[in-house]
Amino acid sequence: MKNKQLKLTVLIIFIGSNLVFGQKNYQIELLRKNKVKAIEFYNFEIVDDKVLPDSIMNVKAEFNSKGYVVNTLIYDSLKLKARYERVYLHDTILVEMNTYSGTDNKLVGVAKFNYEEGNRIAEVHYKDEEKIIEVRNTYNEKDLLIKRIVFYKKQKSEKIKFEYNSNDQLVKRKNKKKSWTKLYYDKYGRHISTYQAKKNKRERNIYKIEYVGKTKTKSKVITKHYRQATTIGEGGILELKSGDVLMKKYYYHENGLIDYVQQFLNGQLDAVKKYKYVF
Repeated sequence: MKNKQLKLTVLIIFIGSNLVFGQKNYQIELLRKNKVKAIEFYNFEIVDDKVLPDSIMNVKAEFNSKGYVVNTLIYDSLKLKARYERVYLHDTILVEMNTYSGTDNKLVGVAKFNYEEGNRIAEVHYKDEEKIIEVRNTYNEKDLLIKRIVFYKKQKSEKIKFEYNSNDQLVKRKNKKKSWTKLYYDKYGRHISTYQAKKNKRERNIYKIEYVGKTKTKSKVITKHYRQATTIGEGGILELKSGDVLMKKYYYHENGLIDYVQQFLNGQLDAVKKYKYVF
């Protein structure tokens, strides 16, 4: 039940905010500049803190000429598990996302995006064999999302309001159950911590982020967790507990693209992901 709820939550976040795999970690201009056609993601097995030489590709992302993802292929032990296809208008405006099973390439889910003036996503409709989800968005005069209503099986299941600071960065997210999340930033505009509270309970820190020594070829991000949480790490889903420290070291090519990432959990090497580019 927990995994099912997690998948549903991730799905709602994804289709509601139009986060496209790859766009979050890569600047579109950087992909376009380097004429990247695809990225293959390889995970290395780790035994006794040592990285074994063999690796397995678990994800492949394919891009169009504008730098947007058009296909995401998910693998499990070299077998295609699922494929996510994205259909664009003018190669930039996402209008449909189709999910296919890997075994028989059967269409198992469809998400359609409806827009309003200014290319703002007004509605998202998702349907598969088990569920129907609808998302309705409202924006302010700056084109910032200020309200989202989620319908699950045609019943209103969640209403979320968003607030921003003077730099148009999200600082508060509140739902109808009177639980809210606050985000804090440093003087450089980088997200450094997140707090959460439910109803009349005192706010609690979820995690704090520290950015360490970014250079042209490497950077380091340290996240200290203060509450139990489930997140997606470089090697897959992670179950974190209070006090856990997750550190990621990023290594870059001279052209700015990521070469590989090392992930450490409480000081121990936990995952290594290699990025292979097709130009």
